[in-house]
Amino acid sequence: MVFRIYGSVRYTRYHNAPTLKSSFTFSNIPTSIFRFILRKMSSSGSSLTKFVSEKELDEKRQQRQKEWEKVRQPDQPLECPEEVVDNRSLFDKLQEQKKKKEDEYEEEQRNRNSVKGLEEDEVSFLDYISKQQERLQKEREKEQANVMEEMSISFE
Repeated sequence: MVFRIYGSVRYTRYHNAPTLKSSFTFSNIPTSIFRFILRKMSSSGSSLTKFVSEKELDEKRQQRQKEWEKVRQPDQPLECPEEVVDNRSLFDKLQEQKKKKEDEYEEEQRNRNSVKGLEEDEVSFLDYISKQQERLQKEREKEQANVMEEMSISFE
């Protein structure tokens, strides 16, 4: 049994530096050692972790069913709900999140820009209200001045 792992080393010091490709061959080694190497590679983030046997899936499903039976309420179904698995790539997931954020931002901008100007009758009404408030304020000030004068006359 011969196993080959291909790798490449790049020299980035210069732009036109050649790429060195090397091939490593593992031959005449016990299968258990090679499986150990594969496990180490898969635990380090390799794509080998995506492959799961049917037996492992059944075991996980049975374990979930046992846990579901412990926490299940009477009005819930007998079988546990299936796990939601998203098999999309990380790039696709990030693109979706980015699109959602952009859509939310556009919606906010649409709401901010939807403010319309005041019409002429609205402006005249607001002018009338502000003039009334100014008139009331002047009357209060006159009344306070009169009260102050009466108090100063009464103390003399």
